[in-house]
Amino acid sequence: MNHRSSIWASLIVLLLFAAGCGRSGIEVTVIGLTPDTKSLLVLASLRNHPTAQLIQPVNGRLDSFWIQVPADDDVLMLNVGAIGETGCRVAEGTVADVSVPTDRIEVVLTSLAAPGCSVRVALVGDGQGKVVSEPAGIDCPGTCTATFEPGAMITLRGIPSSDVAFFAGWAQACSGIGECRLRVTDSQTVVQAGFLSSKVCRGAFCWESPLPQGNALRALYVRSEQDAWAVGGGGTILHWIGSTWAPVRSGTSVELWGIYGRDDKLWVVGDGGTILYYDGASFSSLKSPTTANLTAISGNATEIFIAGEKGTFLKGTGSVFGQVGAAPSVTLHGLSVSDSEVWAVGDTGTALRYRSGRLDEIPTGTSESLASVTERASGEVWAAGGNGVVLKWNGAAFSKQILGSKQSLRALWRTPKGELFCVGDVGTLFRFDGSSWTSVGTGTVANLFAVHGSAAGDAWAAGDAGTLLRWNGVSWTSLQSLLLEPLLSVGSMDGTTLLSMGSSGRIRQRIAGVWHLLDGGPGFSIENAWIGAGEVWAVSGNLLFRWAVPAGETKPRWTVYNLAPFVLNSVSRRSYDPTGKQVDVQVVSREGVHFTITGSPTAPSIVQRTLVNAPLHSVTSLSATEGWTVGDAGIALHLIGGFVVATASNTTNQLINVFGLSADDVWAVGENGTILHWDSIGWSKLDGGTNRTLRGIWASSPTDVWIVGDRGTVLFYDGKKFTAVPSGASNDLYAVTGTPSSTVFVVGESSAILSGGRSSFP
Repeated sequence: MNHRSSIWASLIVLLLFAAGCGRSGIEVTVIGLTPDTKSLLVLASLRNHPTAQLIQPVNGRLDSFWIQVPADDDVLMLNVGAIGETGCRVAEGTVADVSVPTDRIEVVLTSLAAPGCSVRVALVGDGQGKVVSEPAGIDCPGTCTATFEPGAMITLRGIPSSDVAFFAGWAQACSGIGECRLRVTDSQTVVQAGFLSSKVCRGAFCWESPLPQGNALRALYVRSEQDAWAVGGGGTILHWIGSTWAPVRSGTSVELWGIYGRDDKLWVVGDGGTILYYDGASFSSLKSPTTANLTAISGNATEIFIAGEKGTFLKGTGSVFGQVGAAPSVTLHGLSVSDSEVWAVGDTGTALRYRSGRLDEIPTGTSESLASVTERASGEVWAAGGNGVVLKWNGAAFSKQILGSKQSLRALWRTPKGELFCVGDVGTLFRFDGSSWTSVGTGTVANLFAVHGSAAGDAWAAGDAGTLLRWNGVSWTSLQSLLLEPLLSVGSMDGTTLLSMGSSGRIRQRIAGVWHLLDGGPGFSIENAWIGAGEVWAVSGNLLFRWAVPAGETKPRWTVYNLAPFVLNSVSRRSYDPTGKQVDVQVVSREGVHFTITGSPTAPSIVQRTLVNAPLHSVTSLSATEGWTVGDAGIALHLIGGFVVATASNTTNQLINVFGLSADDVWAVGENGTILHWDSIGWSKLDGGTNRTLRGIWASSPTDVWIVGDRGTVLFYDGKKFTAVPSGASNDLYAVTGTPSSTVFVVGESSAILSGGRSSFP
């Protein structure tokens, strides 16, 4: 029984059944029903559509029912369990390897020696651990399903398997982080146990900041105070289990935009026509009728609707979906589904109403993109979108409502009491009490994309950089800790201590695996920084900053050099004086100007040269006499011995970054996936397998080259070929560096900090 139960745990609900003749399919006859049988639990494991369904008596009969099988499928196994008075199995039978088409299947039930109540444990999260039961029976992983006597009281304990993992808590049948004590009364009781590592790892990299992760969260679905779900960029799915957000394996890395739940089941939609189904234990992919990006999903007790780009408007029962009507060819962003009608809204002020099998476009009086729609009461529908637009439908027409904000509004949620919450960009949140809208402080400036809750006093909002806010009925509190900003530079001052800098001018330092904000940053947005042995050089606007310990002192301090009127883009140190008495760096600007700063830190010699009449974006030093700078239109200049040599880069694409290991091993990257390599003779173009903009590059050797770029792109070069490395991020990534321990660190937008390495992937 344990084997069959584990199979059942991974199945998708698709079974269609009927009690009478006249329907195509397979007639199933059940032999050996016990007198106390009240229902049947049927498992039909199909080649393409595994299914399960609890069948209630129809016309007083359980011994005969029908299975509707898709024409393209085969029945591999049929398992029938008889559920008795206590709600637990009293008998079961299995028929395997049945070929379709066939007209009839006969299943013989065998009575169990004692009624069996099944308990199943599902492990979630990225940490390792096990769950054991008392009395014995469950020891998961291994044995995750066990049968106990009806009414038995059992205790489950979560035990982390290592020092880097911790038990995060229970979900579904239990909650909290202590022991799970429950009385077994159902045919199958499902308990989720969450184990997390100190980092959230996905792909080859782990998130170090923000936590629990930093991808944008696009949609929420909240069942209760202990059970909430969030989905977003990079295939992110998070599950709130009452104490923490646990990552859940989605099986995809595409952007996820919508989530809907019914009972213990979930449906998630995303880019490329992605439709995921959660059966209570794990996610699997459903066959999609489209490759269009899917942006929203909602449903009622019998039907589920999906909306997306190019007028995609799908309807289905949860397993099979098809296009409904002819919708305008615009992207639809929001859905609201009731028992009587469906509303969809999207670009250019589009609003669609589906009622009685008919899809109609309803005038809205606005051309702003509409992102969300919800039905507040019968005949009262609200929509929100760009430029602070809020619309109210009164049953006959839409009218504009005044909220006093021009920020784009992204999501609406109606509380059980009929109040409305509306969230949007820059932390915007409004509350409607039934008569007027009020602005509510959120304590964040992150863009908010979703809001949903289970009660008037319990809700969540989510947005950029993994932002999660919780409403307790009085105020919103944030789960974020560090400042959210683009991080543009990362490096090591001593080989082990890592620093990262970005638009706030604050410095992040990694101490014992945890990133901390340091006091005393320059106070300006840092566009680029060189971080190396004992020093930090950074540029911001027309200012050049040095952070180092002055000669004769013990603490570092900032020195500022004004290079006005030029806008500085990049800095690199040419040579290093361990005494701190001499400086030697080079800087390039947006105006094509190159600076060399040498001599005393307090009174250096600054030499200024105009190299080109175009922006220079990056400079790197190979030695005190040799370096490279790159810029717009494929500019690649070799700086050697006081001379500047223009080289043919063989591209007109903008070059954003340059990095050199030696005179015959220099790399440059830029827009449209451009990757160039200099071998002392000329530049050669390499194919990294992407057309995304590449922004950062670092190498420890010719066989250990790392490149990062937009939408979470990470590439590794082993001296022969490029490998796309799963980063687990959908953020744009700006800089990369490594340590002697072979750990690679990547930083990017929204304070993204990731760590990984070659050992993390095949």
